[in-house]
Amino acid sequence: MTHGWANALRKIVPEHWEIENLSLGASPSLYGSFIIPRENVVENFDFALLDFTVNDQQFLDISNLSRDYLAASYAGLLRHFATEDARCTPICLFLPQKAFALEGKATDAYSICTGICEHYDIEYIDAFAMVQRLVQTGIGVDEIFADWGHLTPEYQIVMAEKVLEFLCNAIPKKPRREILVEAPIITAVPRSDIEYFNGEVRTIGTSFAKHEVTTLREGGGGVINGSPFLLAIVHWIDEASGPVCFKGSDTKVSKALRKEWKRLFALTHFRKPVRSEGSIPFEFGEKQGYLLERGFGLAKTTQIAGDVADIVGFLKSDVDPLAQGRMLLEALAAREPALV
Repeated sequence: MTHGWANALRKIVPEHWEIENLSLGASPSLYGSFIIPRENVVENFDFALLDFTVNDQQFLDISNLSRDYLAASYAGLLRHFATEDARCTPICLFLPQKAFALEGKATDAYSICTGICEHYDIEYIDAFAMVQRLVQTGIGVDEIFADWGHLTPEYQIVMAEKVLEFLCNAIPKKPRREILVEAPIITAVPRSDIEYFNGEVRTIGTSFAKHEVTTLREGGGGVINGSPFLLAIVHWIDEASGPVCFKGSDTKVSKALRKEWKRLFALTHFRKPVRSEGSIPFEFGEKQGYLLERGFGLAKTTQIAGDVADIVGFLKSDVDPLAQGRMLLEALAAREPALV
């Protein structure tokens, strides 16, 4: 967020600190596993502040993610920081939505993600509990929240001060090594594994981010290799954005890339990962026999025809994240029965 707590943090840290905001609005924690390898985060940063849980809960609420999918994607995100070459320490940040602060209860995303952090000995900032304590003292939620999930300018500063205090006392460490076995390997598909047909390469940027995109129009498409399970597409949203069709080994899916927001980058994930038996072909435009999946924020499901698709890249997993997430939840439930 341009005016979020990360921007407030940048204004109060010591002068010799460098902060880079790599976030993407309205994205679940799957996006972290895309951008971390693309930007060499684990090799080049000291700490990574991971702030996804409010959006993860939104995706659970609208059934775009299952609990299994979320558990696997969050563990896969944290797995990046346990590899041999990782020098970066993950610190997770948990904020509630406005409604849950008012109700004073936890959410599935909060329970699952804090459980994963505790299971793998990962530090986290529990702003969920902090906000609920403020509400219990009589501070109105409208003083804390600007809308359903974003803090007011005053509490953006409060959040930034809390993060700074935490960072100043943090001891660098990696997640427990068991995560390397128990979590899926979720990462961006290497550019060398993507073949585009009739695509135009160009650079698109905003004040917040800049990416090289491959633009597909009628007659354009490609093949994704080396991706046992395809999880998501990162793309540019344009008023003329159209759908892209993907053919897996057991499913054919049409992903709508048009959303309510315009002139922004977005991550659009598959509700069920697309399984590959060597390669996954994709093609721009609408095709008969493909299951249409709407994207988060898409205003009209049926009116998806467009002239262009601007693709940044794709996200893959080495195993089925639904099965892996189910196993992980069972392991967590053995420690904390409430997670069942």
